[in-house]
Amino acid sequence: MIKMDAGALAFLVLAWGSIFAMMYWSITKLLQAEKQAKAS
Repeated sequence: MIKMDAGALAFLVLAWGSIFAMMYWSITKLLQAEKQAKAS
């Protein structure tokens, strides 16, 4: 395991967190668009 300081670890967690948040947000937007398309 690579030893890292708290700053680098916090930055990594923040970076990955934002990436996953964007992925989750875009997926939910796509699903909502599909549901609306089927409903209409």
